[in-house]
Amino acid sequence: MKLFEKKAFRFSLVGLWLFTAVLFGCANNTTQNTNNIDKEEPVIISTSNFEIAETSVQMVKNMAIGWNLGNTLDATGGNGLNSETSWSQPYTTKAMITGLRKAGFKTIRIPVSWANHTSGSDYKIDSAWMNRVKTIVDWALEEGFCVILNDHHDNYAVSKLNKGYAISKESDIQDKSKAFLSSVWKQIATTFADYDNRLVFELLNEPRDIDGEVGENEWWTNDKELLNVITSYEQVCLNQIRSVKGNENRFVMATGYAASSDTGIISLYTMPKDSANDRLILSVHAYSPYSFAMDDPGEKTFTSSHKSQLNSFFVWLNTNYIKKGIGVVIGETGATNKNNLSDRVEWAKAFFGGAYKYGIPAVLWDNGVWEVTNNKYNEHYGYYNRRSQTWYFPSIIEAMMKAVYGDSISTGNINGDNGTGSTDNTGTDNTEQGTTDATNPQNNTSNDTQKEDLVILENKEGTTLAYNKWFELDTPVDLTDYKYLKAEIYSPTAENAANRKIFIKFLNSDWEPVGEAYTISITDTVYVEISNPKSGNRDVKIVQFFAQNTTDGSTIDGITVNVKKVTATNKKQ
Repeated sequence: MKLFEKKAFRFSLVGLWLFTAVLFGCANNTTQNTNNIDKEEPVIISTSNFEIAETSVQMVKNMAIGWNLGNTLDATGGNGLNSETSWSQPYTTKAMITGLRKAGFKTIRIPVSWANHTSGSDYKIDSAWMNRVKTIVDWALEEGFCVILNDHHDNYAVSKLNKGYAISKESDIQDKSKAFLSSVWKQIATTFADYDNRLVFELLNEPRDIDGEVGENEWWTNDKELLNVITSYEQVCLNQIRSVKGNENRFVMATGYAASSDTGIISLYTMPKDSANDRLILSVHAYSPYSFAMDDPGEKTFTSSHKSQLNSFFVWLNTNYIKKGIGVVIGETGATNKNNLSDRVEWAKAFFGGAYKYGIPAVLWDNGVWEVTNNKYNEHYGYYNRRSQTWYFPSIIEAMMKAVYGDSISTGNINGDNGTGSTDNTGTDNTEQGTTDATNPQNNTSNDTQKEDLVILENKEGTTLAYNKWFELDTPVDLTDYKYLKAEIYSPTAENAANRKIFIKFLNSDWEPVGEAYTISITDTVYVEISNPKSGNRDVKIVQFFAQNTTDGSTIDGITVNVKKVTATNKKQ
């Protein structure tokens, strides 16, 4: 994420996911709903310091919960050391880092842009800039943090590439990009060679086809060749890191296209090959569900459907990575301020607690922007007042901490003390990973009686358009051990309802049917028996419907259909 950066996300169109752009903006004339703001104050959570682990899965679990020093060392305005404050954030101090640790965060991600601080054909990093980065890393380690250090905004469009790298299919662009990345990571690895594994390297940040010059879409692709370009760049970075003595066994985070949380894109990604054993970690970013967490205006209410979507994403990461012994870090997340404090508190509980249930830490993105102006909500991810070391929304921070550490974690404000009643369990193996004990009842979902009803969609309205009207979930919802999909629908505008039927289909992420019904009346509740798809997972990603004239079988456009609720269930009532 960055100031003034376009962020685009997908929506469905005839089976393809496209993205819309969201432009970050700064403004004044602030307006706030006084019922949706906290009293700004410090948050104090008593937790133990981060501890190094020997496996990637336990390492990320120990990271617990993190915070991003956003729009600071990654800023690309100004010259030299002045770039740190060029995006309106204050000069970083040790007091800021101390305040973060007191609040309970165990991990700090330090995004850094390097290209503007290099010179010559060998991309020599300015020593003053490297020393400044080193100073902040040192402060964080002194406070007991795990530190993630990366290469952040050095990804450019092919047409604008000077220093940095670009995602391209052209060999000369790839060679130039690899030369930059090779040099920069060799210098970083050399500077920090004597640091222990509390320091983690993250190779690239949201690598993508800037401005869509190659694939016509910056934020989404199904082009395996572009994914392979990213892997080849990361291989160069990783090889340089491993070649420097002291970094042979350092944990390294790698990411796919745009660090996307789209499971389809992640599935196309291949991590680089590593000479070290079990030292690679997958990095993804998830401002999810998009309609609630980033879209402007989007949705202000956090619903049970949103929670289900999040849980399905975490389950997918657990199944495809954690259970296979590969650690995962959600390197950026947040819910933009829409003057909806209570809903963001619920989101924080669901997101941070839901991810950590599987030992996946989430790292809060903080760009310092928190005040809503003229009902514009785009990218208001400010949480921490860095100047006063207080929190704009302390209830959100406390909700995150309790979701990760447990409700009995010791909390307090500036006038309280740290207490001794902490239930910090980040060093113990009590997550639902299923990596060592396949008989753990927490991991056993084969008994239908253990599966509670799961709301996957609610209160969505659309107008029929031949066969092309559907709702797409942000992430696929796992239907394992569910028997039925219960759909409650009605049409407030239908005429001659006796001659009209609604057809409804449920499709998985491969667009294969997992259930369908052809005889639903215009207002009805129907139970659709879930079937195994011809390909892909037993999940649901698309809810598709259309209207039909029962007299001649023709499809009917322009019929408004309200999907009141779709629920995965084992009970047919």
